[in-house]
Amino acid sequence: MKDRSRITVYIKTSHNGYRDDLIAAGKRFNTVIEQDSTYRARAAGELLNTYNENWNEGAPSTEAEFVSRMSIDFIMFPKEGVLEVNYDDDGMFLGHRITAYLDSELNFDWAGING
Repeated sequence: MKDRSRITVYIKTSHNGYRDDLIAAGKRFNTVIEQDSTYRARAAGELLNTYNENWNEGAPSTEAEFVSRMSIDFIMFPKEGVLEVNYDDDGMFLGHRITAYLDSELNFDWAGING
């Protein structure tokens, strides 16, 4: 399992305005961390059936079990557009990342499996 005490952050900045971009990302980072449990629950709601039907080789997993196995691996703050919160899958999808895509207001939009 991934070390849950470390989160990598990627921030895309404009060439001349990087200071403002860094400050804005710092403020958004706090919101993402505060909403993490919501994002994980929403991702689980979208991916649990896929996991149980196609990837899980044991007894069906519950949403609570699924959520508890997810941990933030890295966050991508774009200059514009969709923000990504990428979760370590604890082996559920054989090491593929679970990605929660957030809209410009940091609301959960959708989730997918990547990597």
